[in-house]
Amino acid sequence: MIYGLSLMLLGVLSAASFIVSRRPDAKELIEKLAKYQGYFGVVGALWGAWVLVRCVLDLRLVGLPLGLWLTQVAVGAMLLGNGFLLGYNLAMSWLKDEAARAHASQVYQKLLPYQTRLGLAAIVLGAWGVLSSLVVWRL
Repeated sequence: MIYGLSLMLLGVLSAASFIVSRRPDAKELIEKLAKYQGYFGVVGALWGAWVLVRCVLDLRLVGLPLGLWLTQVAVGAMLLGNGFLLGYNLAMSWLKDEAARAHASQVYQKLLPYQTRLGLAAIVLGAWGVLSSLVVWRL
């Protein structure tokens, strides 16, 4: 469930402009969250990288049904992608290596046009994660 809630939070921040254009009353709440988006992003990106590594290296996860394993991979990718986009500016203030900064900038520029789509996908995947965990807990 925590994955789902985290994805929904990152998704709302990534798709903030789209959400506010549809629901202007959400602007105030999103602005409160946006103050911390860099920190949410850095933590989300690191967590997403860990989920992806765990999906490959943890043999118990490889034994899951394909749909569940692919869901875990998608969760990791969404956490990493949305987290990178949201935490980019904060992470750049910490990076000193020029080669790493240049590479991160290239990746950021490639992902930036898809930020809203990634955010909406994260919201949907997060909702799926919350709902599926509630169903599993009921069984």
